[in-house]
Amino acid sequence: AAKLRRDLEGTAVFVASYPEYAAEADMLGVPSAHQVWADAPTLARALRRRGVALGALASDSRHLSETGVNTGFWQWALLDLALWSFKDQLSTYDIIVRARTDLEEHVPFSYAKLDPAPDAVHCHSDFVFYASSSVFL
Repeated sequence: AAKLRRDLEGTAVFVASYPEYAAEADMLGVPSAHQVWADAPTLARALRRRGVALGALASDSRHLSETGVNTGFWQWALLDLALWSFKDQLSTYDIIVRARTDLEEHVPFSYAKLDPAPDAVHCHSDFVFYASSSVFL
């Protein structure tokens, strides 16, 4: 936790995650106005309202089921929630970074010093990716 706080120095932090991670956001000092929480069923409803079909067809039904949805999908759904919830605020920043905080990186990573190339999205596996706000949004 201390390493992550050091890595985030000089940045504004927004969090979109599951409710059980609220304590971590508080520990990082993320303002409540920069936090949005949703469990998988809530994410699925929000996506459906925006026209995103979710799930797989059950063999005995014509209806989509959330059962069997790949867990990696929920990372995208949380990013989508963050972009939808904070778009106006995020558009005022030069650079947007999406990072997983559930992974332990032992090498210092200064988010405040990132310098993306124009019209590019940079990534370090699925641990972190970043771009200028105009590209990211």
